Amino acid sequence: MSNDSRKIAIAIYLVSLVEIMLFNLSKIGVIHESIATYIYVLADTLYLLSKELYNVTMLIIILIVLSLIIMVVIVLLKAIAHDYYSNLTKPITKLWRKNITYKEESSLNYMNESNRGGFLGDINYFALILLAVNVIAIRFTYFNEPQGYDTLSYIYYAERLLENPAKNFLASLYPIPTIIAALVLLGTSDISLAGILLPYIFGTISIILIYSAYKLIFSKETAFIATTLYVTSYTFIRLTYDLYGQLMAIGILSIILIPVSRKVINMLNGNNHGSSKDSLEIFLLLAILFLTHAPTFIIFISFLALTFIAALIASKTRVNEVNWRIKPKTILLISLLTLALIIAGAIYLSYRIQSYINLINNMLKEFSLLQFEISPKYFWPLLKESTLYLALTLIGCIVLLIAMRKKKEEAYMIISVSWFTYLVFIFILILGYQQGYRVVLYNNLSLILSYGIKHKNILKQYAPTIRMRHASKIKKKWIIIILVFFVLFGLINSSRTIINGYIKEYRYFSNKYYEKLLVVREIFGFNNKTIELIIHREKFWNTSRYLAYAVIGENVYFGTIKEFINQYKQSQTRYKNLEYIVLIRELIDPEIEATYLKNSKEIREGIYLISLKDILSVNTQELNQHPEAKLCTSR
Repeated sequence: MSNDSRKIAIAIYLVSLVEIMLFNLSKIGVIHESIATYIYVLADTLYLLSKELYNVTMLIIILIVLSLIIMVVIVLLKAIAHDYYSNLTKPITKLWRKNITYKEESSLNYMNESNRGGFLGDINYFALILLAVNVIAIRFTYFNEPQGYDTLSYIYYAERLLENPAKNFLASLYPIPTIIAALVLLGTSDISLAGILLPYIFGTISIILIYSAYKLIFSKETAFIATTLYVTSYTFIRLTYDLYGQLMAIGILSIILIPVSRKVINMLNGNNHGSSKDSLEIFLLLAILFLTHAPTFIIFISFLALTFIAALIASKTRVNEVNWRIKPKTILLISLLTLALIIAGAIYLSYRIQSYINLINNMLKEFSLLQFEISPKYFWPLLKESTLYLALTLIGCIVLLIAMRKKKEEAYMIISVSWFTYLVFIFILILGYQQGYRVVLYNNLSLILSYGIKHKNILKQYAPTIRMRHASKIKKKWIIIILVFFVLFGLINSSRTIINGYIKEYRYFSNKYYEKLLVVREIFGFNNKTIELIIHREKFWNTSRYLAYAVIGENVYFGTIKEFINQYKQSQTRYKNLEYIVLIRELIDPEIEATYLKNSKEIREGIYLISLKDILSVNTQELNQHPEAKLCTSR
């Protein structure tokens, strides 16, 4: 079985890597350019065919979501029935006994000897990183500049961090990703190049975290297939465009679920062995998660609390029999760590509390309570996958329901599936969050699919046995048929990756504007509070505002000079060092600012400097000529 899975893993990986690599090499002219054309035509044909199956694809997505919800509900009911209602639900528990008892593996040793080996000792890491690099490179064969709206926000906060590490560390929304971005920026000293490198860096970190977690729980083959499919999925592509905090958070979550699942098993079995160690691991990993992506941390904490409550209820009949005493040293250590993290968290939140309040308020506006709906507006990221990918995932869901035997695998899979189901149930089915598609990006479909591939033979136990004279010969050829199928699957899947690899809507970088902004930076430096750059909003309609912030600093105002003056008068303490206004001809409407441009000095071609005193003087003269404007301003 393991040998068959290894062959399938290699087949899917090699087909995906070769097709994507050939496409990239052809696009940049290393090999004949017509190859990219042929590959794209094939990919586009398969994509159009999949679009014809839109209704089927949506139906499969609905079945996947419902089957995952049903599985979680069954698991909860089994646990409760086993401890409380065994007499009333005896037929049900008997029917599902194979999923309650564990015969194949009673050990809680999560570190398989066959799966041991560091980063340098496992070639799979390098293989997966090579695939990830090629998947990310697809977008840059079309547009070789930073992509994604928020990519430059990481550069901006990295700039602020490098400017004043002690002060601005707490000001960053995602501290750990910001530190990584700062290191990249420090190494390149080029904003554009750093923006291009970020998806490669964060994508690589994410792949290392996910594969490392998976291979501790599952066989290397399952871990490799799951990570390969994750790298080629639209989920990975979208996250590596600019959602780097969430991308890293998913990798960290895959590791956190290991001690969480182990602790849940111990709680259900009434076993206190290693409980304090698990708690400490969970505690430290949660701290890392908080510093990586606070929104994920907040949501996961609520899920974790419910998970442990459910496990405690399910094991209630055995709680009194267990010695839950913990060593005083452990209690002291956990107490000190808890106190330190509470203090550190309080200090951090004091700097960011308004940002989180604004985030929560914006989310509350987008909630539609109890409007149960499984629709494309939420699940469109999954619609980007091929129909065959989703169909195999559905088979994986069936395998999960009937085939789980190993305790550590089952615990990890149940909690992993429960986490995704919790997000869908709360944010989509209950709250109707308009941006619910963001929680869909936490999906673990690649792991479910790979688990189904690993345990595909178990389905034969539930299928009728067909006796044939030449059954032995057919059995020998079975693996060839399977390999051919998965080669075709790899071809179809990587073709969809090529189609998904470049998202033209996420081009928010203007090289023309970037060059002009760099000139201003060369003259005045970064975050110079003696100047304020004015940019008209419509000029940045299709450009990320963080482009201006990353190059110039926070001293950028989007609007007209008149609008800025109104803001200046309301909060002069904020602009106590301000002396000049800077204008770039390409970034304003000269007709609107004609009055002020008369008093300006052109310091470089198309770049104008205006004294704040002159602007205030012009504004005062206009108010004197039009007293009704003064009245409106006072109001």
